[in-house]
Amino acid sequence: VPLLYAHWEGFIKNAATAYLNYVNNQGRSYRELQSCFVVFGVKKCLNELVISRKSRVTVAAVDFVQSALEHRSQLKLDSAINTESNLSSSVFENIALSIGIDPSKYEARYHLIDESLLDRRNNIAHGEYLDLQPSEWRTLADEVILIIRQFKTDIENAATLSLFVRGEKVKSTNLKPKSITPDSAAV
Repeated sequence: VPLLYAHWEGFIKNAATAYLNYVNNQGRSYRELQSCFVVFGVKKCLNELVISRKSRVTVAAVDFVQSALEHRSQLKLDSAINTESNLSSSVFENIALSIGIDPSKYEARYHLIDESLLDRRNNIAHGEYLDLQPSEWRTLADEVILIIRQFKTDIENAATLSLFVRGEKVKSTNLKPKSITPDSAAV
């Protein structure tokens, strides 16, 4: 279970970071990007705007935000994706939303993420014995792999369809996002 959890956390973090890197390398201005990506570039200014009580700092932050919208985006990637060392469903949802991925299709598996995967991993990590039958482990592994594959597919679709660009939505054409179901997933 800890190894399965490690794959879960590592893949989500690395895939989300790779997607942010992809978006960053597209050479788009902040104005062209969906708001969730702009945040990664102007977060420092937004933080200064919120915490400062000095007019000079707040005016400078607003000026930067207004002028930066026309500049080529430079997303801050070094600590952009934070799994909080416990990739629960709520942390996963936050990561998905931060890169423009709709988390609603994952909601049915939030209980599995939190109870079957994260809680079991934490219990083992804290020295508790876990009696897990091989068939239970296989079912858990299959479900986690399914979630990982769906996240990969969602990121691939978002990149392919340029969903990171402001105003881009999945259009009703022949090119539709893929979706993985338990029947179609080869494990």
